[in-house]
This record gives sequence, structure tokens and C-alpha cells, in this order.
Amino acid sequence: MPGNNDAVARTNPPTHRIDVDLGEAKRGHVGETLFTEGLATCVAIVVLSLDGKGSYWDKALAHISSAMYGTGDHPHMDEQLNRLFKLDDIPNPEVLVIVAPRNGNPTQAAFNDYIADACRGNWGSEAVKVIIRDQSRLHERGGSRLWIDGEKRVFWGAGGEQIA
Repeated sequence: MPGNNDAVARTNPPTHRIDVDLGEAKRGHVGETLFTEGLATCVAIVVLSLDGKGSYWDKALAHISSAMYGTGDHPHMDEQLNRLFKLDDIPNPEVLVIVAPRNGNPTQAAFNDYIADACRGNWGSEAVKVIIRDQSRLHERGGSRLWIDGEKRVFWGAGGEQIA
């Protein structure tokens, strides 16, 4: 994996990938890519195994909507989180809670904090890291997408900047 000063940019995610829609959580095998888009105010939760390539499931991705109340298409936040928490067979997890900037918005701040606190409650504080996304290119084509490649690198946005 590149060091912090060796960030990799990738313009487009692989076309062979597992799509994760709003409100979903999915796992990926070693070498697979998980992908989501539409992360304007939503939160992405990335779970990566720190056990190397020997694990059968080595990553998971959840796209958490801020829906306080469930509807047919968008389940309640806690229901979305529980879908991810049930995927508990990723060994030695590192959890990245990738949030939109607060920008003085108390509702966004409360949503971000709620999701991060729920993840800490599930995995422990030492396993959870919060990353604030750069949304300067959010409204460009591909500006709200995130993916985890087969090497467990996490990419964000229109330019495909590696953020983890």
C-alpha cells in the first residue's frame, strides 16, 4: 500500500465491481472492488481487514443515508447500520467512517457524530477512524463516488484520489 506521501489517483473505478446502493452494506472477497455513488450528505463506512490477503472476506462497504424514519426504499439509519454490523466476519477490522464536512450545519454534524459513535460502539474506538471528504468537486461528473479496489485502497470523487 502506498505511504501517506505517495497517494495514487485513478480517474475511473474498475468496471467489474460490486455496486453498493443507498442503504446497503456488502462484503467483498480478496481482489474484488466495492463501489458506491451519491455520497453528498450520506456517510460511507469502509471496513478493511488488517490481516493481509489471506482472509476470505477482506472488506465491506456501507452507504448510510440520513433517513431518520424508514420508508419502503430507504430504511431507518439504525437498520442500515445493523446490516453492516451483521457482516462481522472480517478479521481484525479497521473501520473508516467517511463523512461529508460539517460546514456549520448542525444537522450534518449530528448525523456524522451519530454514525461514528455507533461504529465505535460496535468495533471499539481504537478500530474506528473518521475521515472528512473533500467535496470541492462534488458536483462534477463522478464527484460523489467512492470505491475500494482489490488491494483495499479507498478512492474518492471525480479525480479518483486515494484517501486511504
